[in-house]
Amino acid sequence: MDLTVQETLQLEELKNAEVLAGKGALDRVIRHVDSLEAPVSDIGFRLRASGIVVTAAYFLRQDTKALEDLVEALASADAAGLIVKSARFIGGIPRSVIEKANDLCLPLIEVPKEVPMIDISHSILKEILGRQSRFLEYSNEVRHALTIVELEGSGLDSLVSVIARLVGNDVAITDSRFNALAWSMPDSMTSDGTEQPGWLRAFDENKETIGDLVSTFGRIGPESCIDMACLARPIIVKGKTLGYLIVHEDRCPLGE
Repeated sequence: MDLTVQETLQLEELKNAEVLAGKGALDRVIRHVDSLEAPVSDIGFRLRASGIVVTAAYFLRQDTKALEDLVEALASADAAGLIVKSARFIGGIPRSVIEKANDLCLPLIEVPKEVPMIDISHSILKEILGRQSRFLEYSNEVRHALTIVELEGSGLDSLVSVIARLVGNDVAITDSRFNALAWSMPDSMTSDGTEQPGWLRAFDENKETIGDLVSTFGRIGPESCIDMACLARPIIVKGKTLGYLIVHEDRCPLGE
């Protein structure tokens, strides 16, 4: 559900923006939006991790070193990136600044002069808040569905059926040795009287290798021995792993 720098480039206000540096770090998550129109040292401004700074660079005019220092400070703060409307006050971003941003893997984005800075900040913030709201709604839906299963005293078949519908993928619960105990598909087909799906049979045939992948990464990638994408999370009770929840991501890849 997190918003990345790459995804912000799809927003209407940034559709004509140009990524000048840090193209390899566009997967950085944005959790804050800050507007900056005065030197950080002058106003006691605190740069935040996962924050993206939006500026027209008025205070940086005729001061390339100050812009380089800002890029370095943002990288040190583990910020998500820097968005600059350079045409109005500095007439373009100097090559030395672009090189520094590339060296530090900091996304540096230039926007056209006709785009209002307030619109950029607003659109990014609106997207962040919208995603947070949808995440809370989804969390409440999950909590409600699982509470019903608990109150009804239903077994594993009901539990995997509910989870499969919620995540939109096939789901299985295994014991600690990856033996399948129950499984279900989003269309409500469960393990009650049905044959194991092909992906779960392949999973069962490669338990040892899969166990190593799950312990190390918590996920099985399509490049693995079973050529499929699965998310695996341990079921822990009183500090002991009793089994695993496995989600086969063939229909809907999962985020966090």
